[in-house]
Amino acid sequence: MTSKKVYAILIAGLLSLTPNLQLPVSAQSLTDMSPIQISHMEDIHIEKYENMRNFPNPYSDEGKEWLEKTLAPKTEQNEIQLLDYDYREDIYEQLVQYEEEHPSAHPREVYDFFIQLCKLYNRQHMQHPLKQASPIKSDGSDGFYPIDHGRIKLDADLTRLYNSDPVTGFKSLLAREEAVKTTISLFKQIGHQDHTEAFLEMATNVYLIRYTNSYLWAKYWTKYPALSGDEKNSVHRNQQLQAMNANNALVGRLAASNANITIKSTPNEIKTLLFHIYYSGELMKLYKSDVDGEDYAKTFTGHFEDIPSTRKVTN
Repeated sequence: MTSKKVYAILIAGLLSLTPNLQLPVSAQSLTDMSPIQISHMEDIHIEKYENMRNFPNPYSDEGKEWLEKTLAPKTEQNEIQLLDYDYREDIYEQLVQYEEEHPSAHPREVYDFFIQLCKLYNRQHMQHPLKQASPIKSDGSDGFYPIDHGRIKLDADLTRLYNSDPVTGFKSLLAREEAVKTTISLFKQIGHQDHTEAFLEMATNVYLIRYTNSYLWAKYWTKYPALSGDEKNSVHRNQQLQAMNANNALVGRLAASNANITIKSTPNEIKTLLFHIYYSGELMKLYKSDVDGEDYAKTFTGHFEDIPSTRKVTN
């Protein structure tokens, strides 16, 4: 039996065992909706995840104390400069442990603990490294953000967003890295404006909701895609790229919310959802028109034959 057939059987089995997932409306109908209609639709999902936070009543004594902590000045500025991303595994492990042990901790308390971790796991501060770093280097062309010697280089917009909530910003970096790794493990590469980039942007939003537990944050973070338009492109092409990325991000967020993805979701649940979305016909990529030669963002339906590993024949 070929590995292609084996793979098809495995995927079919995974999908059959999964509850009927409520995927969003088709991508074509999304493009027909006005920005206001889409915004109203997303507000429902935003509220859903915000309600999971269980913040205290703002009019109670506890709520007033909560607000005072929220408005208190932060201890650091430009926190992205404190992060040595090569120690992300150690930082994340201890951060998750702290959050699990302190489920009622105020976000500012989590922030203070995270800043301590950034200073502890940082080669500029450590006299004796506690653990071996896991170096990662990227110039930004592989789908991740530019990084060198642990220093992430975000654009001005993402830097401001990261610094507004460094804990969630850090988790967003992990989400993007996992989306990149998943895409490359399946397709062996990430192309430009094709089905692989469509999968990457969709997967990024699914992982963002999984890591951050916030639909609103995922929406804001992916307003600034890592693979953005080229200044050499025409205005038309950059508009089509923007439409493609916005659609794929939106489809990923809606599907993740409809599938109730949270930090407790398992890797198998996430990957099964990713396959569902890829095969749904809701993602977009660029097609060159035979009429005017211009590129246009249009929906496509993914197939398991798109994945290189399914085309290998074993003896």
